[in-house]
Amino acid sequence: MRIFTCLILFFLGFQLAAQDYISYQNPIQKVAFNPSLGDSVRYEIILPKAQLVSEDIKYPVFYVLDRQNTINYNYVIQTIDYLTSILEIPEVIVVGISLEGRTRSEWTVPNHRKKRAEEFANFLADDLFDQLSVSYPVADFKTIIGHSRTAIFASYALSLRFDRFNAVVGSSTAFFDFGDQVQQQAFESFQSNIKNIPEKNFFYYFSSGSERHGDGHEKSVEKLDQYLKQKKSSLANNFFWQNFSMKGASHNGIPGLTVSHAINRLFDPFSLALMDAQNIVKKQIQRDSVPWSRFNKSYEEASKVLSYNVQPNLTFYNTIASAYFNDYNKSFGDRNTELAIEVLKEGIKHYPMYEGFYTFLADIHQSVGRAKKALKYYEEALTIIDFTDFLDKEEKREMRSALNNEIRKLK
Repeated sequence: MRIFTCLILFFLGFQLAAQDYISYQNPIQKVAFNPSLGDSVRYEIILPKAQLVSEDIKYPVFYVLDRQNTINYNYVIQTIDYLTSILEIPEVIVVGISLEGRTRSEWTVPNHRKKRAEEFANFLADDLFDQLSVSYPVADFKTIIGHSRTAIFASYALSLRFDRFNAVVGSSTAFFDFGDQVQQQAFESFQSNIKNIPEKNFFYYFSSGSERHGDGHEKSVEKLDQYLKQKKSSLANNFFWQNFSMKGASHNGIPGLTVSHAINRLFDPFSLALMDAQNIVKKQIQRDSVPWSRFNKSYEEASKVLSYNVQPNLTFYNTIASAYFNDYNKSFGDRNTELAIEVLKEGIKHYPMYEGFYTFLADIHQSVGRAKKALKYYEEALTIIDFTDFLDKEEKREMRSALNNEIRKLK
């Protein structure tokens, strides 16, 4: 029975690892030697598909620890992909980091206990992020996601390097590593220091399963929860925390449950900005122009909460253009097509290699009898398909066929 169970888990892990994501590219494997750690760090980078077609969009970074725990790690990545795809969170750049064998304790326990947590925190905050910045469009917003030992480390890393980290999601964490005075003092110093940088917000989400179901961190997390409640009046106003503990959850089950709730909560301002933009269109009175200042204000408010530049994404431009073009409330009369066109052209400035904007523009022009302009955009879309991997081979084949059909009709 045990062999059969192990085989199921093995094949499940293999199947998950082999799956393509909806909103993300396949992982890029990396190895980096770090002199301070005296060892090589193995990690993978998972980029959003939108990055293939964008010009100036920058993406928050998720450091997801414990990549060696295949099943839990893949569940977390699938959760990120799911929440991105249903527009609850923005596209992010995921960095999955393996901590195998001795490194899991060696790199996550503090120096005063003869280990190297400080060096590992500095590696994530400085060396690795600087490397990412050279090659990829990263936003200055970094979240560490960890479980158990690595959740405890993540909490400590936020206290130590608040200058570089923004958020922590720690499943099965503990009250400062089960009562470590040095880590508690680091947290209290962190609270004092961030009061001097009110323009930057910090987010701390944590959890535990229940001891009855095998999570030995429950009582320690309850102690952490009580500590933060008692310290409420002295905590920094720019520090936001929430306990996502769940009765009935096991030690191995709590990471997936926590991550889904925590990152959804973390990026609530992002999803609200899109909702606000849709409501602006629904209630729009003037018919002559796109209210860019009002849209920008919604995203500026989200940026203020999250402390990085939150930008409209592909979905924003598609959604708002569709709202104008379809004119569900019959508010825009004969201006509906021009408003939709303006939005799509703005979208092309930021996502110049996204063929969907060009085909949408072609469809709009064709709908009002502008055959030459429709032909122009269909041909541009056809050209772009060959220069990006945003679509897979089958999608490209189908899109080429559809575009060629439209082009033949217009010639």
